[in-house]
Amino acid sequence: MTVDFDDALGAGDVYTFETTAPPIATADITAIATNNLLLPYLSQFDFVALAGTPATCTLADALADVLDPVLSALESSGQRKPGILGAGEAGGTIGDYAVVSSRLCGMYGEAGVTSPLPITGLGVEQVGAHVPLVARVAGNLISTDPIRVASGPLASVQWITHDEFVEQSIDDDRVGTLRTWPGNRGFYVTNAWMQSAANSSIRYFQHALVLARACTVAAAAQARYIGASIRTGAGGVVAEADALAIERDVFNQLAAALLQPKNAEGTKGHVSALSYTIDRSVSLLSTERIEAELSIQPLGYPRTITTTVGFRAIAT
Repeated sequence: MTVDFDDALGAGDVYTFETTAPPIATADITAIATNNLLLPYLSQFDFVALAGTPATCTLADALADVLDPVLSALESSGQRKPGILGAGEAGGTIGDYAVVSSRLCGMYGEAGVTSPLPITGLGVEQVGAHVPLVARVAGNLISTDPIRVASGPLASVQWITHDEFVEQSIDDDRVGTLRTWPGNRGFYVTNAWMQSAANSSIRYFQHALVLARACTVAAAAQARYIGASIRTGAGGVVAEADALAIERDVFNQLAAALLQPKNAEGTKGHVSALSYTIDRSVSLLSTERIEAELSIQPLGYPRTITTTVGFRAIAT
């Protein structure tokens, strides 16, 4: 951008103007996969955040359609990385954002956040509602629900364009929003929905993060057995003693990452329970493959608390 000033510019003159950042194009996301930009850094990040705010829900839908396969392609390397993006707001309805993906979390609406740069007179920048969510998730443990009220209001958020507590119009569509809580100052996340199918167990972003961590740990633990000398039994299956040894090794590494660390409440575990089991029916000799199943029981995250209130005599 070039700005030309006339010859009458003098000391103390002030010129004020606003600029609009160019929107993200689908080709920008495709280029990530084409150039393998994420693969060298898989062990260095937990999730992908799509910067910028889509101008409309329709554009957000198009961006999600190309981002999902980019994230899907990472799974062939044993890595699962969920993504966060803006779901738009202006120039359309939430029905235009019709995304179904267990890898993506979309946030509807916009927010004003305090900027470190004096870009406006108030030092507040208008960003997509996904931006404060990204900041909250990045500062959380993987098992912490972004909606956790005890974590306090979203840092630096001064206003929001859509308050789900007041309007209650988007959350039923399983799209993320921001909200207020009566009796609490500031702004909070309503739900960090994954755009999964309705019957999916990957409902919220913390579910996706815990699953991603489990995939990363399991892939690294299993890799040491590539080319290993493993005994076989009848039918060419992995001998029971070796199967148990592998299961114990991988489980211990998973437990160290998911069962032993403390969660946001100070108790042990990013998950409630997990199991890792090798399939004893697969012939290692004929397939040259070990098949295993990793099962995770997530923590519970209350959405409502119902209390019955009444008068009665209470023993003291």
